[in-house]
Amino acid sequence: MSEGTTKTANCAKCGKEMSDMEATFLLDNDDENVEERICQQCSEDVSNEYAEQTQNINYIGALVGALVGAAIGVGIWYFVAVTFDLTIGYVAMAIGWLVGFGAMFASGKKRGMPLQILSLVITALAIFIAEYLVFVYALNYFFDWPSFEWVPIGEFIQFAVELEVYTFVNYVIWGLGLVAAFVTPQARKLKA
Repeated sequence: MSEGTTKTANCAKCGKEMSDMEATFLLDNDDENVEERICQQCSEDVSNEYAEQTQNINYIGALVGALVGAAIGVGIWYFVAVTFDLTIGYVAMAIGWLVGFGAMFASGKKRGMPLQILSLVITALAIFIAEYLVFVYALNYFFDWPSFEWVPIGEFIQFAVELEVYTFVNYVIWGLGLVAAFVTPQARKLKA
């Protein structure tokens, strides 16, 4: 190959042949996390599609979807904690992902900062509720009360603060869940 010859590649979207000299962009494919080259026209189309995903968000649908994801996540957390006596980061990540995905899906497959913030708040509440439910279960099991007794949330918080229940590991677990919630509905962008 001579020095003056440029290599060619095909656009991953439309198949158009392009030289390395043409403006090309990298497309991050959500399904496989593979970066592909696309032509200038396809990059404009994809940019417009990505921008459209952040507009006209159905906030009621997003809230409902996030709450459904949170309920499923809390159920998983409770099951794993009670059955296996474990609190693991993967379950927190699952809660964050379920909340973020639920918000995206129920809002009409939208993305963006408003959904990221909603997902963060709902995930934090879901993890708190899951920990509260496990705490109540543990108290009932430990004291072998004749009927299931609920503990006021204020007493749960006071207990957690006084006994310094939260350790570095707990903060990491919460962090994993919150990161997953924040990243899942993040707006997509083309990489140059």
